[in-house]
Amino acid sequence: MIGISFYGLRGYVKYIALEIETSLDPDYPAKLAQQRHREPSAGLGFGATANVKWFFCEQPKILDFDEGVFVFMLSAALILDQLTPMLWIFAASQVFWGAQKAWRHGMNIDANRKLSIQK
Repeated sequence: MIGISFYGLRGYVKYIALEIETSLDPDYPAKLAQQRHREPSAGLGFGATANVKWFFCEQPKILDFDEGVFVFMLSAALILDQLTPMLWIFAASQVFWGAQKAWRHGMNIDANRKLSIQK
């Protein structure tokens, strides 16, 4: 239950941070989309070396425990018959990442505050 609560907290904090940043700068979503756009560097037609390099560069993302990683870990846990330990790992990660990301977004919003929030 704790993991689910903090998983929801992560999503809520992300939404609130996006809303506050958009209220300060209406072009923020467009700027964010431009920052995250990357040209494909692996896949069909790129060769084995490029695909292996991409695979190893993507591995640190597993520590973020986001939605894609959760689905992968849940599938692996069901196949390996290790659901309970995976759920404990997921709960602990969500407590850590939920608190850390909430604090980080709050600090960023506080540091970049330009307008007072009106009621």
